[in-house]
Amino acid sequence: MITSSLNNKRIKKEYFLVIITSLLFIIYNSLLWILLSNIHMELSDAIILLIIASILPSYLFMIYSIKKHFGITRFYFIFLILTVLFYYGQHLLVIIDKSYLLSQNYTILDGRIDNQSIINASFLIIQSLLLVHIGYFSNVRYRWYDFNSKEVESNRNEIDKKVYKSFKIIAWILFIISAIAMLIKLSYLIQLNQLYGYLERRTLETSEEFTAGLGNFALYLSEWFLPSIYMLFIFNTGKYKKKLMYLIVGVFSILYLMSGSRFLLLKVGMGIFLIQYIWIKPLTKKNMRTIIILGLVGVLILKIISLSRAVSDVSFSSISNIFYELWNGGLFSSILWETGITFTSVSNVIDKAPSVIPLFNGRSYLGSILLFLPSFMRFDFFETYNLVVSATFSPLYYNTNLIGYGSSFITEAYYNFGYLMFPFMILMGALFGKLENLLIKAKVTRNAPLFFLITYVLSELIYIVRNDIYAIPRFVIFYAIVPLVLYKCLNLFFKKKKMAKNETK
Repeated sequence: MITSSLNNKRIKKEYFLVIITSLLFIIYNSLLWILLSNIHMELSDAIILLIIASILPSYLFMIYSIKKHFGITRFYFIFLILTVLFYYGQHLLVIIDKSYLLSQNYTILDGRIDNQSIINASFLIIQSLLLVHIGYFSNVRYRWYDFNSKEVESNRNEIDKKVYKSFKIIAWILFIISAIAMLIKLSYLIQLNQLYGYLERRTLETSEEFTAGLGNFALYLSEWFLPSIYMLFIFNTGKYKKKLMYLIVGVFSILYLMSGSRFLLLKVGMGIFLIQYIWIKPLTKKNMRTIIILGLVGVLILKIISLSRAVSDVSFSSISNIFYELWNGGLFSSILWETGITFTSVSNVIDKAPSVIPLFNGRSYLGSILLFLPSFMRFDFFETYNLVVSATFSPLYYNTNLIGYGSSFITEAYYNFGYLMFPFMILMGALFGKLENLLIKAKVTRNAPLFFLITYVLSELIYIVRNDIYAIPRFVIFYAIVPLVLYKCLNLFFKKKKMAKNETK
């Protein structure tokens, strides 16, 4: 029975073996960490040794264990793959294309950060991910083959009963309102991008002039665009309706890229992937080939956008220069270099905290709570403290406020707690596991509102690979919980109306 399968709370024996193996890897990596910290050798040689002896074996174990037990149609699997690029992209270049790495201005070999901080950050990340792995396997429960496929399919036929009319109405209302607001916002960003360039436009976004020019109303409503897209995708599962939804997402993506930004598309891709291949239908080999091809095209487009940011006047000559740089500069190497910049957020915070900047002592997570309160109850917290980790540490690396290297959940955790952050990593893994349990439970029981909520949360969490966590609870409350509250209210109204109609008969 589905109900009994969903109520199974025991840790399976094979999961327990994964947890024990993760602990053994942590012990082994700790010994190697001590060894490398006490041996004098060139940084590039230390990185090569670190990759071969620690990072590669640890990743092979983690990726193999998640694929073996749960497959690749998992948030956590994609999360792990992304960490390879964002945390160790430049490490890989030390082995496969060191000359390209040395030709760039900002790299792990540029000497701006102490060598020991580079080594410490490299180990800190892989140890943190192994702890996340332990937390995940301690809490995840459900696999597709745990459920009777015929029984699941019979539940699927009741989708119209589960996806209430009120859910559809709220989805369409939010979409229409937010789509207009999003068009206004994107057109404003594109205009600013053309006038000032990407870097200065990003600086303007934090100013009062930006808010005054666009308006708080449009800014707030535009944030409902992605939630409404997810809601529409959930019940528009027919062939032509689904194509329409992909067309809408495609138009949005083009406009968003024209504004010079890129990484919001990571959230969009995560959300649609979960809906398409968990809620609607399983992933097939044919789908996988399509995803790989689209992914490669997407990466190429993102790299072109990155290069075009430095171009103030778009012309045939500038476009030619962009493609020439792509062709001769090594596309794969440039992608590893750029994504690998996120590693600098970890190495730089280890290098500068607490020696230059004191630890934050949990204020980032306190700020997550205070964001919900009225301004008079925040006690000038946000006027005193800046919760954006990159804004605090990037200027110490670049010597300018115009550019930053992003952040990550590991960077944020270390800035708050130092090496006492490790228990927090286990909690993060536990959160991933519990959310995936709820996602599969919602899929099996065809609970569309719950599936939407978890999809939205996971689409936000995928971004913590290169960003802070503190703002996510606020986004979930405002842009996922609020639509569900509206859905519940409208659903209650329809029920009362139906009851009143039956009483009059």
